[in-house]
Amino acid sequence: MKKLIYSITTLTLLNCAIPARVDKMVVSSVKANNKINNEIFINESKGGEITLPFWIPKISNENFTQAIKNSVLNSEKFQKISDNNSNHWRLEVEITNWDHPWFGIDFTHSLTVRYILYNENNIQVYNKEIYSIGTATMEETLIGVYRANRANEYAAKENIRLFLLDLDNVK
Repeated sequence: MKKLIYSITTLTLLNCAIPARVDKMVVSSVKANNKINNEIFINESKGGEITLPFWIPKISNENFTQAIKNSVLNSEKFQKISDNNSNHWRLEVEITNWDHPWFGIDFTHSLTVRYILYNENNIQVYNKEIYSIGTATMEETLIGVYRANRANEYAAKENIRLFLLDLDNVK
């Protein structure tokens, strides 16, 4: 009886969904060629969702926003991230579509994010939706919720990477 209770408890805990982690979504490989010597304010992203235990892992607005902030800093495109919105560049981010399988061996998640950038004069200089995918395989982890979480993180990281590469065209 104790083994049965232990087994059920272990399986229950292993199947708890966790949200996409900031450190797994941060891009550090993209460096800006065209730097903007100003600060940027990044609004909290919209369209993300809170992960519920025993359900599908999601990407929260808070974690996605922090991953974007860290990635923008790593790219060195801007001097620093501003805490206020006055007289600085401003970035608005919205997750417009997130698609995932309900079951499978390899999980491929897709993510579409709209990025809107305003310069210090509040003029829109960038407005694009970026589509990305992330695939996590059975070789990475046998547990489905962890595989789904990794697919989320891979899709988010790739989306941020594509955004930073495209952002280098903004001067």
